Amino acid sequence: MDLIDSEALYSLLRNKYVLLCGDSIMRSIYKDMILLVQGQNRLLTNDELRAKLDDYDMLSLNDQLLAGDKKTNDTSYYERRCYLTNTHLIKFVFLTRCFSGQMRNELREIEENKSIIPDVILLNSAIWDITKYEKNSEKDYAQLLEECFRSIRSIIPPHTIIIWLTATPFSKDARGVLDETRSEKKNFLRIRIFDINTFSSQLAKKYNFQVIDLHYLVRKCIQHRCKDGMHYDALIHREITTHIARYISCGLNKNLSNFNYDNEDNNDTVCYDIIKSIINNIDYQITSFDKQIIDKYRSSHINFDMIENLNEKEKDVFYLMDYYENHMLE
Repeated sequence: MDLIDSEALYSLLRNKYVLLCGDSIMRSIYKDMILLVQGQNRLLTNDELRAKLDDYDMLSLNDQLLAGDKKTNDTSYYERRCYLTNTHLIKFVFLTRCFSGQMRNELREIEENKSIIPDVILLNSAIWDITKYEKNSEKDYAQLLEECFRSIRSIIPPHTIIIWLTATPFSKDARGVLDETRSEKKNFLRIRIFDINTFSSQLAKKYNFQVIDLHYLVRKCIQHRCKDGMHYDALIHREITTHIARYISCGLNKNLSNFNYDNEDNNDTVCYDIIKSIINNIDYQITSFDKQIIDKYRSSHINFDMIENLNEKEKDVFYLMDYYENHMLE
């Protein structure tokens, strides 16, 4: 698959307002987008990927920090950024919860005509929701996500392209937002995230959002995962930007110049049908190739104390993730 270049993304997003709301993965997507629309045909550096708030390495991206003043991994963290020129407006809002005060404020400003209506909205939120709000976290997440989607649909007009991005896979030793999460629970969450992604994708479809399954996209890319076990390198983010651009170009009925998207092989192509959600094409987010791995790997002895508490589908997911973690680099 060819990766999108600066000229193509500049043209695609010209005179458009793109709003990105989500976690640190979404922040890196924002950085990659604004890097390209500035005409910088390069990948983000490692320092740029890690930078946030008013870090020195944010200066090279030429955007503005609108709000945010402290570095923390608790739910009080907030960050709002904006890249604004006479041809582009790209804004990022960090979410520690899917329907946090920051998300409500963005929607309120649009509803009260204090902010222009975005042409494109990119959304993600899951890991913070289910790890930082311990009591009934998954139940609360389900309720808040539906409330969030319902509010978006009641305020945002139909012509706005809304894309939901699923949570990416993480290692059993992941740090950062998962620093305070016990090792056994991290391992369990690696399995639960399949169910959570399936739920959120189906809910997004219910509200006529597009869905890009980032978990499927980067599942086999362990070699591109950062040392913290949670984030991914600049090449992966350029691939993500490329897939997002494909969706946007479809919604805007615009062709991307100098950009080829090879979709002959369903197993290696994410979002083959860009009109339909990935969950229409993949049963429980597991491909036929994945099922072959599970059949061969199921009999292996895996040391995981909580495995007896898993149902059969969850066990399959665990076998699959363990395989990708331990065998893809062989």
